[in-house]
Amino acid sequence: MRFYSLFLLVSLFVSSASAQEPPLTANSRFIPGETATQWLRYASRVGQTVEVAGTWSQWTNAIPMIKTNEGLFALDISTLPITKPGHYEYKFIVNGRWEPGDNREFVVNDDLLLERPSDAVLSAHLDAREEITVYLRNPLADGQNLRVAIEPEIPVREVEAVPGNPDSRLRGYLIAGNTLKFIFDERLYGVNIPTGTLVSVAGNFNWWNPDGGRGGVWRLQDDDDNGIWEVAVPLDGLPYPENEPYPMFRFVLHGNQWMTAPSAAPNRVRDPNGNINMKVDFDKTGISFLKIHTAAPMSLSETYNVVIDGLGEQRVRQVVSVGKLLDSITTREALGSQLDKARSTTIYRLFAPRASSVTLNIFSDVRI
Repeated sequence: MRFYSLFLLVSLFVSSASAQEPPLTANSRFIPGETATQWLRYASRVGQTVEVAGTWSQWTNAIPMIKTNEGLFALDISTLPITKPGHYEYKFIVNGRWEPGDNREFVVNDDLLLERPSDAVLSAHLDAREEITVYLRNPLADGQNLRVAIEPEIPVREVEAVPGNPDSRLRGYLIAGNTLKFIFDERLYGVNIPTGTLVSVAGNFNWWNPDGGRGGVWRLQDDDDNGIWEVAVPLDGLPYPENEPYPMFRFVLHGNQWMTAPSAAPNRVRDPNGNINMKVDFDKTGISFLKIHTAAPMSLSETYNVVIDGLGEQRVRQVVSVGKLLDSITTREALGSQLDKARSTTIYRLFAPRASSVTLNIFSDVRI
């Protein structure tokens, strides 16, 4: 009788969640938790057993999921050894075999429930030992009251808010640190297109290629079907002809429908052939950001989260990646193995500024 009650409870929770969000599959890799839930769900036609392993236990001690009905598996994340909110990576193990591809990700909120994170923050970067830059998706409103903290706890000395330009969608791009994000707003171009449409950006940095490039690197996506299509690329990978003063671009639908820049776009330019394009102005980032100054230095070997209240109804928790700080750390020491004959010793030297420890394995023979 107790077993039946437990199974019924699982079925009720899974049925309730299924009305809001479909289960994950081998091909669907979205971050679960459109609404906060304790259930991680996975559907597989071939799965007899499905387990979950992740960073919460250093990828050991895989936890079996409960098979609720034909092809549907569920896991109550309260059974995982997760004691604090944050981002976690994981993989499914189907029939004893680890799934291929990149690690999946889910986010646990302050109630230790799965909840898809807010998109109010684009990224956060550690730019100095006592400085984090947080790039925001939307412009800051006047008088917007923000509460900022860092996990693990580092005292915050000052938060400097830098408002951006509200016309990033009109310009068709914004710049966050070393990332350039192209933005296509259907409303500005007077179109209404379904998700899955080929929307690409073509410019003098990719030889005006309209098909999205190899691997879809220049293809925009509208993941939440709100009419805003985006793709992010590193600025370092944006070469353009030396005889042209700046990057120029246009959006293309279906690989052949070249969209004319909105008449109100302040970055409209004509190329030598008379075509109207838009230019990327590196001085017009179009983005709001926060400069967080801490009262104590942060460690490169630690992973930090920025926690922000006041950007919307949902608390924002963003992982901090290493930014400009890493570029400033150099060494003149010779790397690799160095034989010191005078002392009859071998010195092994590895440059790993983010590591907290390094293990050297030495073998007596080489096996191929």
